[in-house]
Amino acid sequence: MVDETMTAEQALASRPPPESEILYGPRPRKGASPYVIEKRILVSGADLTDAQPGFDPRTSEPVVNFRFNSAGARKFAAATAENVGKRFAAVLDNEVITAPVIREPILQGSGQISGSFTVESANDLAILLRAGALPAR
Repeated sequence: MVDETMTAEQALASRPPPESEILYGPRPRKGASPYVIEKRILVSGADLTDAQPGFDPRTSEPVVNFRFNSAGARKFAAATAENVGKRFAAVLDNEVITAPVIREPILQGSGQISGSFTVESANDLAILLRAGALPAR
């Protein structure tokens, strides 16, 4: 989870809370965005069974659809139920690859990540999510 007890700028100027760390987000051309990320792992990429690019049936915008195995579905359901309105960080190689806001509890083990995706960026994120044992914080 993204730690919202302080901003990334505050954490960089002092230090993050002991249960959190500063990680950087997707690397745009001019640098990377810092995030304060909780160290606890809520669900592992080992529990992720699939991630595919797709299109939102309501808006036709590119999205990433994902699915967890039964153990991951239980963990993700609890995490999303407890953290509606907060940002969930997916981390790969100590880099935040996405940090979407949890809009509602995701109880069935599958869901959708939406945002300002292009077809290419949705495909890239799906590939990263399928990369394996992804510690998602």
